[in-house]
Amino acid sequence: MQKFISMASFEWPNRIVPSGWLEHGPFAFWLMEQLKPRLTVELGTQRGYSFACFCQSVKKMKYPGRVICVDTWKGDEHAGIVDKMGDEMHADLQAHVDENYKGIGELKRTFFSEALNHVEDGTVDLLHVDGRHFYDDAKEDHTT
Repeated sequence: MQKFISMASFEWPNRIVPSGWLEHGPFAFWLMEQLKPRLTVELGTQRGYSFACFCQSVKKMKYPGRVICVDTWKGDEHAGIVDKMGDEMHADLQAHVDENYKGIGELKRTFFSEALNHVEDGTVDLLHVDGRHFYDDAKEDHTT
C-alpha cells in the first residue's frame, strides 16, 4: 500500500503568504519527495506559496530539479484583480527566488499560451494548474 504521508509532509514552508493553497503545503512537499520531478511548471502563482514549496523541496532534497511559474500578475475573476499590486507581488516573489532558489526557480511573466515557447515538449514532469477556473480556460490550459 502506498503511504500518503512522510517526513517531508512535516516540512515548514519558508514562504508563508496569503494563499488558498496554505493547507496544501504538506501535500506539495510529499508530492515532490515522491516524484522528484526534473521540471515542475506552475500555471498561475500570484504570491508564490505553492511555487515556493516546490522550490524548497528541490533545494532540500538536493536533486537537479527546476520549477517554473507562469503568471501575468494581473489577477483574474477568481484570484482577484490585483492591478498595480501585481508588480509588488512579482517583485517580492522574485526577491525571494533570488535569495533562496537561484538555479531552481524561475518566474515567467507572461500568458500561459506564450510560455510554451520556454518549455520543450515532453519535459514537464509535474504540472500544477491554478489559472482561471472557468471550464474553457482550464480545458485550454490542460490541452496546451
